[in-house]
Amino acid sequence: MNTGVLEWWKAQGLIAWPPVEALVRASREGRVDLLEWWMRHYAQHVREIPEGVLEAAAAPGHVDVLRWWAQFATGGGAAAFAEKLPKVVELASWHGHVSVLDWWVEQLETAPMRLIKWPAVAVDRAAEQGNIHVLDWWFDHSTWSPQGFRLKINYKFALDWACAGGRLDVLEWFVTHQRHPELPRVCVLGLRSGNPCPLVCFPGAHARSISIACLDWRIKHGITTRFSAKGMVMLSQDGRRDVLDWISREHIEFACDELATDKASLGGHLDVLDWWLNKSGKDCKYPSLSALDTPHLPVLQWWADHFVSVEPEVDVSYRLCMSSHVDKKDILSWALQHSNVPETLIEHCVELCISKSDFNMLEYCLQTHPSETKRALTDFGLHTAMYHGQFGLLAFLEKHDILMPDQFADTVNHLCQSELTRLAQVGCLAFLDWIRRQKQHSQGRPFYVAQKDLDAARERGDLGFRRWVKSRQVEIREHAFVDIEVDFGDDVAGGEFENGFAVGLDDLPSVNDEDDGDDDAGVLVMYAEEDDFGGSEDSDGGGVDAGVLQAAKD
Repeated sequence: MNTGVLEWWKAQGLIAWPPVEALVRASREGRVDLLEWWMRHYAQHVREIPEGVLEAAAAPGHVDVLRWWAQFATGGGAAAFAEKLPKVVELASWHGHVSVLDWWVEQLETAPMRLIKWPAVAVDRAAEQGNIHVLDWWFDHSTWSPQGFRLKINYKFALDWACAGGRLDVLEWFVTHQRHPELPRVCVLGLRSGNPCPLVCFPGAHARSISIACLDWRIKHGITTRFSAKGMVMLSQDGRRDVLDWISREHIEFACDELATDKASLGGHLDVLDWWLNKSGKDCKYPSLSALDTPHLPVLQWWADHFVSVEPEVDVSYRLCMSSHVDKKDILSWALQHSNVPETLIEHCVELCISKSDFNMLEYCLQTHPSETKRALTDFGLHTAMYHGQFGLLAFLEKHDILMPDQFADTVNHLCQSELTRLAQVGCLAFLDWIRRQKQHSQGRPFYVAQKDLDAARERGDLGFRRWVKSRQVEIREHAFVDIEVDFGDDVAGGEFENGFAVGLDDLPSVNDEDDGDDDAGVLVMYAEEDDFGGSEDSDGGGVDAGVLQAAKD
């Protein structure tokens, strides 16, 4: 973005005020020139520092942008500006920008004491990221006193997050900086933990970085250490068998949650499952459904070898009937070899394949287990194809002669108008065309669309649906008791639906009083069908009189 583009937009009258998103982006990118342009032309619309601009500038370390915004922190805006600074300090410590911290100190020198604030989490963030130069900055300023107010180092989770991040150098830094070198009696830092479990509240939300050396450091310095259920889940999902062995070896307390074995199964961590079985002292022979919802075949075999079932008829393969991975060839083959419910497994596999349009796997099932697969497709396939618009599935069923023609016909006949409306709304023209052919050519039944569907298509600018109705000479009905048959002649192109200008029903070819055989003429015929409203042609029930009414348009 450059100011030339902004000038063009302004000249075209496309800018009424400066969008906050534009100011935030300019701040994030360090574009003082863009900020100057916005303020030069629209200063009257910026009465206070917009939300998010200081944070956007602090994260990448754009001190010049922060200084630019600070010029507006005058009068009543000074307090609001000061309220935003703690987040700036946190981001600067997190991303390692000492220059931003120096700028912040400059603000403190002139700010009222009541507005001097800084977040305790700033040191925690620096420790989490291993920003020792930022920790040095905080330590060097720990005895600095703006207006007699000491800038004290505060932290809560610094040691925990450094341990979780595997940052032994940060932990050692805290040891060597407990006291100020020039004031040995002044304790600047203490070795304290925010939580016995170093993984609790860890922003990274994983256990991939925690190290044995960092855990040994905690024990060496007398910091209470034990693992919560959440911490054990994180260790299990990340496959940290080394840390689990350390917990056993050092007799560290830990809490147990079955979610730990679920996560280990999902990640394929057999060694972690072995630890829970043999070394945890906990009973984990009863897998949940989530534990078996894994794509890893060795894990399934592990559960089959160690599974203890309270109910004899409920085995691992039975629970696999609920797995989202049973549509994989290796998983399905293994499950069928160990299963006493093969039909249920095949049925679930077919349902998954249909939901994913995985026709290759359906082919495989037909080749290996034809009877079970055909039965499942007969029960489930056609219904899904018709009511969810899966034309590819319908073609698959036709290709393999899964269903008899009368089954197709029965399903087509029971499609209600609301389902056809939905197909029109989502643009399933090929599917609508197939249904039309089934009704008109195979069954000799009328196929129609409702006038409201055409009106809705016009409102949403759907040219394709309206051209399809026109080219296919589809019958249009105003309401349930009247059919409208539209014949637009041969002048309408068929089959292809291209984007273009909107065509309304008023743009359709005119209708002559009589059908004179001219191909360019269109005929609009309105008639009543007894089957459509359950009465005789001359019954009194909102229908039309007997016979055929021919309407002409002047």
